[in-house]
Amino acid sequence: MKNVFANIVTASFVFAMTTGPLHAQTRSWWTQWFGGGSTPSRPTPVAVPEIDASSGLLAVAAVLAVLAFVWERRRRQSV
Repeated sequence: MKNVFANIVTASFVFAMTTGPLHAQTRSWWTQWFGGGSTPSRPTPVAVPEIDASSGLLAVAAVLAVLAFVWERRRRQSV
């Protein structure tokens, strides 16, 4: 029972943390039903640079290099 309760609390916490930005950008159910507050202004879209395939592959290669480095260090420490 204790484990089930801990899982429910953890899932609720993760849900709240992942949906927080959504709730910050939209009107909440409280203000829609009971009024109060003004409609938040929508920010104007801003152009951002796209990531092309070569940049993506370089990022994946960097992550794999770090993982290989950590794996090798752990392998040498265990010997």
